[in-house]
Amino acid sequence: MPSGKKIKEFRLKRNLTQKELAAKCGMYESQIRKYELGTANPKLETLKKIADALEINVNQLEWTISDQLTAITEMERMNRGKGYSVLDSFGFNFETQYRRGRISEEEYQRQKKDFVQKETLLNAFNSLNVEGKEKAIEQTKILAKVPEYQKQYPQYLDSVPKKTDSNKSKEIDTSDNNNLND
Repeated sequence: MPSGKKIKEFRLKRNLTQKELAAKCGMYESQIRKYELGTANPKLETLKKIADALEINVNQLEWTISDQLTAITEMERMNRGKGYSVLDSFGFNFETQYRRGRISEEEYQRQKKDFVQKETLLNAFNSLNVEGKEKAIEQTKILAKVPEYQKQYPQYLDSVPKKTDSNKSKEIDTSDNNNLND
């Protein structure tokens, strides 16, 4: 959902009027109204002021993957019967594939769980500052090296030859070539 709708959602949760929120932000009530209606888009600094006034993280006012999927699903609904799938073109098609009977319940649940995990991880990552993001990447790389946390691939992929040092072309040692001119 766009940030304007989220501003309204959080404002109502805090039992604030538009006027009260505007006062807390040092803004005009009309600005808050425009943002909530979607007729104007706040700059990031303005979103930060609003988030502070609402006592939330600014990331909570931005689009999440789930919000984007909802918007894409709505476009899919509007384009039904027109010969193409918006979800398919974006790769978010496990919902559509399941509804059309193209994937099993088990595969649908697996893909849905994977999607939710990625969204959770991405939302947490986006709430970090630059230093925190670097630390998260570093820790994730460490976890990825631990065999018990590594993704298991189907058996048929095990038969594909893996690149090893013996597959690399032998390099010719030319370090003694300078001795020819002595």
